[in-house]
Amino acid sequence: MNQHPTLKSMKFDVIIFNFPHAGHVSWLKERDELLIVRHRHLVRAFFESASELLKEDGEVHITHRDDDPYRQWKLEELCETAGFCLKEKVEFNKKDYPGYINKRGGNINGNVTFPLKDCSFTFKFYLQESGSSLTSNDDDGYHKASEAIANELSGILAELGSKFGLN
Repeated sequence: MNQHPTLKSMKFDVIIFNFPHAGHVSWLKERDELLIVRHRHLVRAFFESASELLKEDGEVHITHRDDDPYRQWKLEELCETAGFCLKEKVEFNKKDYPGYINKRGGNINGNVTFPLKDCSFTFKFYLQESGSSLTSNDDDGYHKASEAIANELSGILAELGSKFGLN
């Protein structure tokens, strides 16, 4: 978002991402660690991009299921690495989003709705303080985040290697 020619010069009060998803892969199930890691990378990148586009008192709202395996995405942990704090968690009400239609993307059951269960919530986040997103100026936080990403990528590569007999 922060690289989009139109958006990068704008500031927003609220940035909303309803039911983020990194896409379906035919050989992966939602509970598979590799897909969970992909989802986490998407949400982390969203937080970091959104931090540059928010007004001073702006918020990020992510609507997400709070049951397994979706709970394993660890939204609250991801938000903290990008300088955000959880303000509140409220039950998702589709009526609050006129015209919104929840649909699956991708080639697997694409363009069809998915069930909105009682475990769907909107998590509302705010930046801890102005300019607190991770940069190379925040050496400790930056290196911890880089190390975490490197560890996740190592896990992905190991899983792929064992799946395809490359170990």
